[in-house]
Amino acid sequence: MIITGKDIKSQLYELWPDLEMLETVTLLDKNFWMPKVSEIEEFFKSSEISKMQFIDEFNDCDDFAQFFLVEIKKKRYEAYMKGELPKEQALPLSIGRAVGDLFRGMSTMHVTDLAICQEGRYVFDLTPMSNRFWKASSSSDNVLIFEI
Repeated sequence: MIITGKDIKSQLYELWPDLEMLETVTLLDKNFWMPKVSEIEEFFKSSEISKMQFIDEFNDCDDFAQFFLVEIKKKRYEAYMKGELPKEQALPLSIGRAVGDLFRGMSTMHVTDLAICQEGRYVFDLTPMSNRFWKASSSSDNVLIFEI
């Protein structure tokens, strides 16, 4: 299913209206492939990233979020090159890094990944202390910056 950058912004603003005022949503492409949550879950469960050591400032939450995005992009590219990824899915995924000050009800500055899936918006956190994903909620998650 294809989603436009404008639609992604609308979905984000629906949960976090302050994003619009801050103009902090950066989308570098115009169209994206909106996966099923089970597709991202597959990448999540097969990833070795959460086994990496968390090292404050050097290999911390923003690095884990970036590694997961790169891993997904690399695996999708390899699948495309092998003919395993349908041509209509040869678009960037609607998943990016989210910076916020509240995740799962815990108040803390944190960086994780946020995916706009067919079933809704989901947060994916591969840091060793979390290593889980959940459906995003405006009452327990507060995203301040989002970038694909």
